[in-house]
Amino acid sequence: MFPRSPSSRLRWAIREALVFAGILLFWIALATVITIVLQLLVLPFELLGLQLGPMSELVSLARGFQDLAVPMTVLTSGLYTLVRAGTVLIDHYRRTSS
Repeated sequence: MFPRSPSSRLRWAIREALVFAGILLFWIALATVITIVLQLLVLPFELLGLQLGPMSELVSLARGFQDLAVPMTVLTSGLYTLVRAGTVLIDHYRRTSS
């Protein structure tokens, strides 16, 4: 599973780092899109001076979703690492048991 040459190991490490960066960017983008969409839905009613009780509560909750982006990234990255480590262990077991 792990490459033998240093340059191949470096490329492998860079790929893994890009996966983690992609996970982080996914959660940040999702949180941003949800917040923007909900604010755009509420904006016309706020401009007209109308009160939307439950909808304005939803927008305030969506603003809190931004704070969940980092914990979700940690959780997703941890799960990715656990699965990746399991794959490496299984590959090593298969290689050594044959």
